[in-house]
Amino acid sequence: MNTPEEVFRSIHGPAAELVPESQLGRERQWNIAYCNLNDALIDATESVRIYYERCLAEPSITFRCGTAVSRINRSNGVAVGVVLEDSTVIDADATLVAAGAWSNSLVDLQGLMSSSAIEVAWIKVTEDETKKWKNMPITTNLSTGFNIFPPYNGEIKCLRRSPGYRNTVTIRHPEDDSRMIEISLPRTIVTNPEDVIPAEAEDALRDNLRELMPSLASREFDRTKLCW
Repeated sequence: MNTPEEVFRSIHGPAAELVPESQLGRERQWNIAYCNLNDALIDATESVRIYYERCLAEPSITFRCGTAVSRINRSNGVAVGVVLEDSTVIDADATLVAAGAWSNSLVDLQGLMSSSAIEVAWIKVTEDETKKWKNMPITTNLSTGFNIFPPYNGEIKCLRRSPGYRNTVTIRHPEDDSRMIEISLPRTIVTNPEDVIPAEAEDALRDNLRELMPSLASREFDRTKLCW
């Protein structure tokens, strides 16, 4: 798609008219596009559920849920298991750290990685809007980082792959109890359910919506969160 009109009409239909730049108050950002017909969205909850059930069917796999890992247990510099937050010790011949953005609280990763978050928002849509946009492409602006998905379960999700937000905290060094270090550690709606995305992040999402999905630009977000 080589023009803004083509991009806009790929979502809203062949007769849709662009929002004028005078109304946007800036130059247009959605100017050209390509379509990847192999692209699709994934229901993360269902994916995790299916893999979880497959793992439960394997006699060699068990899960310990509900209590997080506090630290990796070490002997002579070698991992020998983990200690949970309730002080339970789990011994292991091999310990695999796969904690995503939380990994730097368990292993010294200073200078190697930094945890950051991007903003995500959900907007409720009507049945008519769901029908109207059900075949819209998953749409990304590679310049602004904005990403929007077709309706799913009565809502549209949008996000921005921004430079990212840090949550700087001071913790005990994961490999040296005598030291304290500063790291960026995820702050999520699980532990801080009252949190919302920063105001400038919401403004950036709405700015993209004003050009691409103008009827949704001023609609109240059903919920927002920072995705780590």
